[in-house]
Amino acid sequence: MISANVLSMLGVLYTGPRRVRAITVYGMVMGAAAVGGQLIGGLLIHADVAGSGWRPVLLINPPVGAAALALTARLVPESRAEHARRIDVVGMALVTLALAGPGAAAGGGPSAGLAGPGRG
Repeated sequence: MISANVLSMLGVLYTGPRRVRAITVYGMVMGAAAVGGQLIGGLLIHADVAGSGWRPVLLINPPVGAAALALTARLVPESRAEHARRIDVVGMALVTLALAGPGAAAGGGPSAGLAGPGRG
């Protein structure tokens, strides 16, 4: 969902050859992240630090997010629309339901008497 925002920012901030270069760098970073994320996640799971299994995979996100916030504040210039729009509350609620609904249903399946994989 954030990719559309990043691409729109690149379209606003850059023009001509600089836009081509920015989108190229974006594509390279996304490709490296897709491969690197799988590799690093697999290594962390395989390492099984202190018997924690897959849980260390989640510990990568907070420092990466903090670094992204700090760099964004320093590197991305402020921009404002000439005519501000209202927040789309209905749209936000629908997206939240669309994303959270399936996860909540899947998580509550066994307690609701739904059979999981291999439970016939």
